[in-house]
Amino acid sequence: MLGNLKRETTREYDPQVKQFGEQMTTLKTQTTTPPARITGLLQSGWANQVLRTAVELDIFSHLNDKPLTSKDLAAKAGLDAKATGYLLNALVSLEYLTQQNNIYALTEVSQFYLVKGSPLYFGNHVLADDIVNSAWHNLTDKIKDGRSCEKVNNDSEAVKFFPDLAANIFPINYTTAQAVVKVLKAESLSEPFRVLDIAAGSAVWSIPFAEANKRATVDALDFPEVLVVTKRFAEQHGVANQFNYLSGNWRDIKIEQQAYDFVALGHILHCEGKELSQRLLAEAYAALKPGGTVIVAEFISNDQLSGPVFPMLFALNMFLLTENGCVFSQTELKSMFEEAGFKEVERLTLPFWNQESPVMVAKKI
Repeated sequence: MLGNLKRETTREYDPQVKQFGEQMTTLKTQTTTPPARITGLLQSGWANQVLRTAVELDIFSHLNDKPLTSKDLAAKAGLDAKATGYLLNALVSLEYLTQQNNIYALTEVSQFYLVKGSPLYFGNHVLADDIVNSAWHNLTDKIKDGRSCEKVNNDSEAVKFFPDLAANIFPINYTTAQAVVKVLKAESLSEPFRVLDIAAGSAVWSIPFAEANKRATVDALDFPEVLVVTKRFAEQHGVANQFNYLSGNWRDIKIEQQAYDFVALGHILHCEGKELSQRLLAEAYAALKPGGTVIVAEFISNDQLSGPVFPMLFALNMFLLTENGCVFSQTELKSMFEEAGFKEVERLTLPFWNQESPVMVAKKI
């Protein structure tokens, strides 16, 4: 009897037991949403592996000459026919391929970004198993102890980390940078003009200026190890004769003042944190001529820090890889621009980005 009393008392007062009972009552009396958001996220790892495998097997390059059946592609690539069919169908579902009457063909995205030899080939980044992925594997421990895994923006680490990264992510930003140049109407400028690209990397934010207008001269600033990549991309795009190079950390280099018509800060502020970013915006302001424009590319959050998804994930990425890295909201960036002296702050409307444009510009009046 005492045993029964004890069990009943536990059932009545244990909060977990009580909550479980309430939830079961709810499940019996109303329809509850299936956990599709959870399972979808878990299965995203499968999709990632499908893409990695397709790149490793060079599936997209095999389809570049002409569409093929799964059997013909398997024979061409030396793969198992049945397994290849499963892989191709998965790629169709992920919209990397199309299929009609068992004939598989490339989509525009796969043709431009996943065929070896394409100017915008992105396969190297798909396959990269670098310091970023390693850091994310330690997320649980780092949330407990509050310390970053790496400090990639420190000089000694930056010269090892950024050369490969800069080269691999060129395709991510190139078409967006082209759109920025069009919005700013740089191709129609009739007088020579100068562009300063700070933390230039692959020069993805300045090469489109040089391509659009032969009157443009670019000063690319970065670590000497990274400038090797900068020079390679400038040569590949046929604009090397329009480029000059400033070697070192922007914090240590005396930048020419009131000399530039455009200053590009392409995905650099999030590495530096707010204090150094404010200083960098002040340096950009000083470097610009009156009437000049600063261009900032960032993964911009909303004011509530609740989205969009990628900026919030990227904030964790900065926590893992840097000492003070972060993401900024549009309101926060606008305030930082204005504190540096800029006017006419604007978030550019760009093709494909809808309301999530990653680029803000401001003028020195």
